[in-house]
Amino acid sequence: MVKTLPQLVFATFITSGLALVISIVAFGTDQWVRAGVNIRANVDNRVNYGLFIGSYTRRTLGESEYQLTITCDFGENKCAMLCGITEVRNFYLQLLFAGGSGDGYAECSQRSSRTLTSTQPQTRADEDTMPDGFINSGVWLTTVLFLGISCMFGLVSTVLAIWNTVANPVETFLSITGLFIYNSIACGFSLTAMLLWGIHFAIVLTDSAGIYDTISLTGTSEGQASLGYSYWLVLVGLLGYIASVVILAVRQYLINKEPDTIVNIEDKNDNTIILF
Repeated sequence: MVKTLPQLVFATFITSGLALVISIVAFGTDQWVRAGVNIRANVDNRVNYGLFIGSYTRRTLGESEYQLTITCDFGENKCAMLCGITEVRNFYLQLLFAGGSGDGYAECSQRSSRTLTSTQPQTRADEDTMPDGFINSGVWLTTVLFLGISCMFGLVSTVLAIWNTVANPVETFLSITGLFIYNSIACGFSLTAMLLWGIHFAIVLTDSAGIYDTISLTGTSEGQASLGYSYWLVLVGLLGYIASVVILAVRQYLINKEPDTIVNIEDKNDNTIILF
C-alpha cells in the first residue's frame, strides 16, 4: 500500500499557519520604517510607522507625540504619514504640494475642519519644484494588496493542509497539488511586496522618512532611517511558506522512492482431470 505520510502534510499546516499569523502581525504593526529626524539643532526626534499608522515623537518646544496615518493623493501618486483627522491630513498634504511651508503639526488636535477653510492652499508647486520625499502611492497600494493576497492564499493553504491530513480529496485544486500551488503563490506575493517596499525605501525613504518635516525640509532623516521589525517579519512568513513547499516535496520524494508492491496471485485452479 502506498504511504500517504499524513504527518508531513500536517507539518505544512504548522508552517503555513505560522507564516500566516506572522504575515498578519507584520501587516498590522507600525514598525515598517524607523527614523531619527533632525530639526535644526534638535536631533532627538523619532518616528516609526507601518503601512497604515505610526507615531512621531517631536521635541521642539517641549515634547509632543503625534499619531500618524497614511494619507494619499492617487492623482499625484504621492502619500505621506500625517497627523490629525482626515480633513486636517488632506489639508497638510495639499500644503506639501504647494511647497510645504508652515507648521505641519499645529492643527493635529483639531476635531473640525472649520479653522482650515480660510487657509486652504490655492496653488500647487509644479513638478520640478514640488518637494521630494513622498511615499509613492502606487508602491504603497501594491505592497498592501500583495501582502493581503499572500495572507489570503496562506489561509487557504492552512485550511487545506488540515483537510488533506484527514482526507484524500481528488480535485486538483483541493489536493496536495493545490497545497504546492497555494503556498508558492503566497510565497511569491510576499516576496514581491518585500522587494517593492525595500527598493522604494532604498531609493526614497532612506533620505526622507515620508513625514511633513522631512518632505518640507523642516528637518532631515538622511542616514537615520532603517527598516523595522514589521518589514522583516514578512521575510519570516515567506520562509514559512517555503518550508511548506519543501516539506511537500520531501513527502513526494519519499512516496516515489517507495518500491512498487508486487502482488502474487496464486492460481488455485486445478486443471488435473481425474478418471475413474
